Amino acid sequence: MANNHTKPKAIKIVLSIIAVVIAASGLLGFISLENARDMAEIEKVIKESVIADHILPILPEPYCSDPKGKIPAHVKQVMFDKITAKYNEIYTSDSAIKKSRIECLKNAVSGQESDNFRELDGGIKKFDNLIINLNGDRATAEADIRTYARGKGPDGKISTPEGTAHYRFSFAKEAGCWKISYEEFNFLPGEEP
Repeated sequence: MANNHTKPKAIKIVLSIIAVVIAASGLLGFISLENARDMAEIEKVIKESVIADHILPILPEPYCSDPKGKIPAHVKQVMFDKITAKYNEIYTSDSAIKKSRIECLKNAVSGQESDNFRELDGGIKKFDNLIINLNGDRATAEADIRTYARGKGPDGKISTPEGTAHYRFSFAKEAGCWKISYEEFNFLPGEEP
């Protein structure tokens, strides 16, 4: 008879321990391995997007060295194709922001000729305060990102503007990959380039 009472007690103890572990995991903020992978991929896509905005307009040599030089049509087309291909990797197929970003960077390539200016370098200097919220195959994220650019003007002088902005993103999974469906940013007060 003692055995019959011991088994239910042992089961209750094991179930209690499992409940405590699950509760503690939730309170301590543990996340599943799948969620951790999703968050890492989302962070990677954010960084790729911000960096792409700065490096995709950089022309190949010898065209990036001479701010007053002409940029041949075939070089521009190669740049346009490269921009479109990269943004197709980063943004969802139906993203309105993707079309806008592609046009903006195409104009940045062409504008270097008319403005006698050349993009030389750019990217992320600081990446802070990342918050990601997952909801199935959708997610939102925000972060404060300090970016820089480096360019050469017609007088040969190098300019290096920097600025910190608060970015907000919406994501959707497309073909198993996280892609940006929407993004916006606002420069923090006093942090405009």
